[in-house]
Amino acid sequence: MEFKDILKSLRQSRGYSQVRLAEMLNVSSGLIGMYETGKRKPSFEQIEAIADFFNVSTDYLIGKETRSMYYLDPASAEIARNLSESEISLIEKFRQLNSLGANYLMEQLDYALSKEKYVKKGDVIESESA
Repeated sequence: MEFKDILKSLRQSRGYSQVRLAEMLNVSSGLIGMYETGKRKPSFEQIEAIADFFNVSTDYLIGKETRSMYYLDPASAEIARNLSESEISLIEKFRQLNSLGANYLMEQLDYALSKEKYVKKGDVIESESA
């Protein structure tokens, strides 16, 4: 993907309009529109500001990396790098749930973890509700 597509995807996935994103970055909404259509390219400083705003790496923003995770904490970065595709998918789906759906899913996970047949062998998992 190109910068223009990545920027638009990040903006939309976080629920920002072009106007609101422009306000947050202290630029014009027209400039955001030009970035998203590929009519203008951002400066290095602007790429850094956008990456910081969305908490992604500059390499992700310009299309050199496929994962958007960026963390200042090395331990969090290591956890994120080791997520499987199914774990990433689970997180993405979880984020679409409202609080009622999230609570329901957590109850179901606690139930599954309380049953030996669902838990990885050799792994010890403790649940507060078990």
